[in-house]
Amino acid sequence: MQENLYKRLILPENIGDLHLKLILKYPHDFNVRKELIEIFIKSFYKILWDKQDDMYLKLELDVLTGDHNESSFIEVRSNNVKKL
Repeated sequence: MQENLYKRLILPENIGDLHLKLILKYPHDFNVRKELIEIFIKSFYKILWDKQDDMYLKLELDVLTGDHNESSFIEVRSNNVKKL
């Protein structure tokens, strides 16, 4: 069941964040490989759904309602990388 969800989660029409949606639709305009964003989204949900690993406690999924009114974005970096 999760594999089917992963396939749907990476479709641009199912992405709520405008920045990620646009990157998936037009990866060449952002000079980013589409696969990289797909892997990021799948990895986020894999960690979020894995209750056996405490890493899921560090993630938060906010579902926002209403119209989009983004004015900026934040870039997050970490040197603490865990292999999935």
